[in-house]
Amino acid sequence: MSRRWEALSIALCVLVCVGIGIRWAWSPIPTTYTTRPAGVRSLTTYRPEVHIVPAGVVLLKDGAFYYEHGNTAYLQFAGVMAGAVSDAGTLREHDVRTKNEFESVALGRNGALWATSILDDPSWPPVWHGAIERIGPSGSRVIFRIPHQLGRPEQMLLGPDGAWWFALPEAHSVGRLSDDRRFTIVAQFASMRPDEIAFDSAGFLYAAERYGDRVAKVLPGGKILVFMVPTRGGELGALAGGANQDMWFTEHSANRIGHIPRTGRVEEFTTKSGVILDALAVGRDAVWFAVEDGIGRFSLRTHASIVIQLPDQFSRPNALAVSRTGDVWFTESIDDARCTSECGGIARIVP
Repeated sequence: MSRRWEALSIALCVLVCVGIGIRWAWSPIPTTYTTRPAGVRSLTTYRPEVHIVPAGVVLLKDGAFYYEHGNTAYLQFAGVMAGAVSDAGTLREHDVRTKNEFESVALGRNGALWATSILDDPSWPPVWHGAIERIGPSGSRVIFRIPHQLGRPEQMLLGPDGAWWFALPEAHSVGRLSDDRRFTIVAQFASMRPDEIAFDSAGFLYAAERYGDRVAKVLPGGKILVFMVPTRGGELGALAGGANQDMWFTEHSANRIGHIPRTGRVEEFTTKSGVILDALAVGRDAVWFAVEDGIGRFSLRTHASIVIQLPDQFSRPNALAVSRTGDVWFTESIDDARCTSECGGIARIVP
């Protein structure tokens, strides 16, 4: 999986409430989007005072949590910056101290933070070791090493069975870490890289190969059902399950949204919204996606799409998620001379 500013699943209620190394807390300075395109009531942006570029975003019970990827050189001196913003607008930032590089992060039971990571190895030449890392609410850490020959674990999801499922693109497989800490390979693809993974509403796992024009569905017993995407070279991006045992995906180079309904017949929709980025989420009545200068909305009923332009012309959305109430949360990076270094924020759209 190419490192996308993706959306991956994170929620961290206990971390937000108790805090791991809380260093900053402040009131947000919101920027409200007032032109209100059709179907949108407001857009509010929250900008941290510390210059970071948030990557993933996931929903909390009363807001959203975000984090940055960082890089190994940077993490040797600091940590992974993360934060949370509540529905009421309270913003807090956290410094998760680690020398390891996080690829994706998720929330487990009892408020523990889980991450796929690359372990910091002082040997030379360096040997990168993939791992699943657990950070407890009190800051305690447990590391589960992945066999070196399987490569680095990337996108991670909490499965319907309560276990952790994660992509192993270099090994053409998907791994599973159970509650009793047993590691197994649950899906092996003959020649396909599972660059993106997601579950549908029935609990079936899907995987997409970015440059292979195909999406696979893992059936009981490990059988693999492959769906070929009609448009070649579309560069498949984010996956997101719908409410009807269906799966949606982005086609970055083709500027399209793809859909696999229960019938298995692949559909493609041209959005006419500009370059589609690797961020996608399915709401009650629409599919939401990121474009270079805004957030797109594709109606599930009419198949019509609109783009909500972001108020800051230098803003670029990275990852997004849709809450149960239908609000759309997304992270953004800012390419602006006003930033002495990289900076970004988190924003919410109220449709």
